[in-house]
Amino acid sequence: MKDILFFNIDFKVDKKLIKFNLDNYNVLFFEHNIDSVDFEDANLDNVEIISVFTSSNLDENILAKFVNLKCIILRSTGYNNVDLAYCKEHGIKIYNVPSYGDKTVAEYAFGLLLTLIRHINKSFIDLKNCKISNDKYVGFELYQKKLGIVGLGKIGKHVACIANGFGMNIFAYDIQYDDNFLNEYNITKSSLDEILKTCDILIITLPLNKNSYHLIDKDKFNIMKDNMTLVNVSRGEIIDTEDLYNALLDKKVAYCALDVLECEQNICPKGYTSTIECEDYECMKKTLINHKILNLNNVIITSHIGYNTSEAIDNIQNTTIENINNFFSNSNVNLVS
Repeated sequence: MKDILFFNIDFKVDKKLIKFNLDNYNVLFFEHNIDSVDFEDANLDNVEIISVFTSSNLDENILAKFVNLKCIILRSTGYNNVDLAYCKEHGIKIYNVPSYGDKTVAEYAFGLLLTLIRHINKSFIDLKNCKISNDKYVGFELYQKKLGIVGLGKIGKHVACIANGFGMNIFAYDIQYDDNFLNEYNITKSSLDEILKTCDILIITLPLNKNSYHLIDKDKFNIMKDNMTLVNVSRGEIIDTEDLYNALLDKKVAYCALDVLECEQNICPKGYTSTIECEDYECMKKTLINHKILNLNNVIITSHIGYNTSEAIDNIQNTTIENINNFFSNSNVNLVS
């Protein structure tokens, strides 16, 4: 029999996947990332399909262990964790979940934003400790503030809809635009530099690729309007970590809310803690800086949970099962490569 392996499984949450079975296939489930599983004594010759979440790294070293691999089923939209060149060379098909949490992530971006600028978390902690000091919780309104959305795709559009409800002035940067949508929500088409120079708040909703890697770096921070509020709910690698840290120290960025980090998988073992286990020097350096950022008072960091609603998880699991069927029926629906 052939094997299908699922990694990054939460046995309390991924109930539909755990119930999944297929004739003539062994379906096996692993709790951890694929790159943290010891395959040294395992027979992987029968593995035809693997399914992973974003925290699993599918580089050449990992993929080469599965000599008969035919398909990768991603339980995410992004595929920056996969060696696309290797898959193309070896004829491995890749399917993703192109849309599962557009509203979910957009709503979460504003949850982070409001928590940050209205000091909700600080007030809650102080109240629990009976150390209330209202002068520490002075924030600002969103009404008529200039919002720059970097990435006006599905998530970015929902961000714009929410921002419109707050009465914000909306500016957007992307490589292509839906003019009807821009007109409907009175969005100003802008260059990235224009947004950085003029907007009060920046929300990043771009996919990660070779063009967006470190899109926000020292040069961009230098032209950025002073006291910017920055929210990133896309991928950590879009912002240069060291340059962000310096911008926070220099007060170029007044507030920063991050649901994603560079090398976020290494900030702690089995989650987000304080132990660093990383062999790559650059990644270790970024992880150390992440911990410095984590300790700043004007920052909120969460553990990549922007997608984490029951509705989005249900969409992921349904589409994952559909994509396995798409592979067997040779369908191109949701086919990345």
